[in-house]
Amino acid sequence: NIIVVHTYPGSAPAVAGAIDAAALDHVLGTIAGDDTIFILANDAASARQVGSLIDTLVPQH
Repeated sequence: NIIVVHTYPGSAPAVAGAIDAAALDHVLGTIAGDDTIFILANDAASARQVGSLIDTLVPQH
C-alpha cells in the first residue's frame, strides 16, 4: 500500500504538500524527505490507482 516517488533534490516536500492538498480519496497520507516521498494508500488496489495517476502526470526518466 506504499508508493515511493523520487523527485529532484529539495522538491519532495512541495510535491507531497500538493498531494496532501489534493485530498485524493485513495491516499491516507504522505511522508517526504528531501527527494523521496512515501505515499500511503488505502489498500493495494488504491495504490495501483494512485500509481497510475502519478504515471500519467509525471514523465518517467
